[in-house]
Amino acid sequence: MKRNFFTFLFAGTLFLGIIGFGLVSCGKDGALTEAEIRDLIVNENDKTWYSKPFTITANQWVWNDAYARFECERELPATDFIYEKGIILCYIYVTEDKKEYQKVLPYVTTYHYDNGMNLTETISFDVYKGNPSKITFFIQSSDRKMYDAALQTYTFKVLMHW
Repeated sequence: MKRNFFTFLFAGTLFLGIIGFGLVSCGKDGALTEAEIRDLIVNENDKTWYSKPFTITANQWVWNDAYARFECERELPATDFIYEKGIILCYIYVTEDKKEYQKVLPYVTTYHYDNGMNLTETISFDVYKGNPSKITFFIQSSDRKMYDAALQTYTFKVLMHW
């Protein structure tokens, strides 16, 4: 009888412990608080992040016949380790409704014209690993034709993490 009592007591304690742990660890529906997000943001002393802005003016875009797109190439200090094991992200700054937004690439926009034609424009990037490594920003239309209206000044932000 004593043994059944202790088995029951042990099982009950274990059950309540599991339930209690589950309530404590899952009490926030998985969302991070603002303080937790701030703690995750990289401080200036963290040497595993690299952020670099690139501004490309309208006259710096060059047409590439082979890929049917406008391109602009820049050097990027991406080592083999970053290229192989890290991440490279790129954002574009766009203005919509008089507000500036930061959007991740590829940035895809569809234009509707009065003649019924729809045209999709993609702004994206490629990274070339080499010595030196390079990043190629590009603008490509869905019909793969050259549109000078696509040539604008754009500001990009490249973010590398390893």
